[in-house]
Amino acid sequence: MKTRISFLHNGPEKDALIRTIDDAAGAANITSERFFIALTHWLENVADEVCHGNVVPFPALGKIAPWLEERKGRVARYNHGHPYMVPVFVPSPAFRAQVKTTAPFSRKGKRSLKTYRCNRSNPNTYSRVHSTAQQYRDSITRQLEGAE
Repeated sequence: MKTRISFLHNGPEKDALIRTIDDAAGAANITSERFFIALTHWLENVADEVCHGNVVPFPALGKIAPWLEERKGRVARYNHGHPYMVPVFVPSPAFRAQVKTTAPFSRKGKRSLKTYRCNRSNPNTYSRVHSTAQQYRDSITRQLEGAE
């Protein structure tokens, strides 16, 4: 059964997410919905680890870590002079090489990420990882209850 994700806009990015979820769930021999719920819990835990200052490796993909934001060699500061950290993902050399040699030439990824970053520049207007993941799980659970 194809995963339904009603809380994302239709388009190639949503299709790519659905394909990856369905393929991984099939390989793990579980339903796509259950896999997605487990994935949201896992992503919450990754976010928690990074928020506690830990580096989280993704085997074969890279690492995500908290990064001290600096501007022109000086520590960047916000509200009341506190320095701030941002999450940074660094792809592994193998992943970089795979993308470099196999991905079709296109600027759509760059445009998508730039738009995503610009539209979410104010962290006070967006929910935290836990509440967003919970909304996703609630949506999937409602779909499962409606299908039974």
